[in-house]
Amino acid sequence: VQQFSFGPEFQFASNMVGALEYVGNRTRNGRRLRNLNEGQIVGGTVVFPYAQYGYGSAYLEQIVTNGRADYDALQARMQKRMSGGLSYTVAYTWSKALGDFLDHLSAGGGAVGNAPGSTYAMEKDYGLLAFDIKHRLVTSFIYELPVGAGRRYEPTGVAGAILGGWSVNGILTLSDGRPFTATAVDTAGTGAGRITRANCVGNPTPDGFDPTIDKWFDTTAFAPTVGRT
Repeated sequence: VQQFSFGPEFQFASNMVGALEYVGNRTRNGRRLRNLNEGQIVGGTVVFPYAQYGYGSAYLEQIVTNGRADYDALQARMQKRMSGGLSYTVAYTWSKALGDFLDHLSAGGGAVGNAPGSTYAMEKDYGLLAFDIKHRLVTSFIYELPVGAGRRYEPTGVAGAILGGWSVNGILTLSDGRPFTATAVDTAGTGAGRITRANCVGNPTPDGFDPTIDKWFDTTAFAPTVGRT
């Protein structure tokens, strides 16, 4: 794993700091798990490579070290240190995370876990990772109410004990959604619980399509595959 970053930081005033930074990450030779006995469709029949050695359709797990992942991001930050009872931070990240695995202990297949979509075409898994978020904005603040010892208003007695020393803080996060893969039932019968990528047979967002929270794309644009390929 190689991690690197560079970029300048600026001080605009005695209490204001800004930064602009590029952040990168490269992962190579990551561990993945594949099935040596994954079925293949030959002449319309599912053939298991190791059936001839008495393993039938058994799952024969092998660890391989061909996983890769790439992360690139541009990060901007503005921070106001505490003064006048107020401090805040605004941070924005524009990034892309690509890869064909997460780690060898993660459940799931392809870019969402450790098992490839197909043992025979592991390179096809390279794409947006499950944690990819293109745009992300996070802001936070702390505001000390101007009531209490050393502040604008200094009530005494019971009022000072009850009303003094309070502060208000908050965090706001706005971000894009995460990617996902359209899957289908494995009709090749290569093992219980197996899934495969769905075939894209049309435009998921055709002209005139009105996306909603319940139906963000046209689901009829996908169909089950004939087998695992």
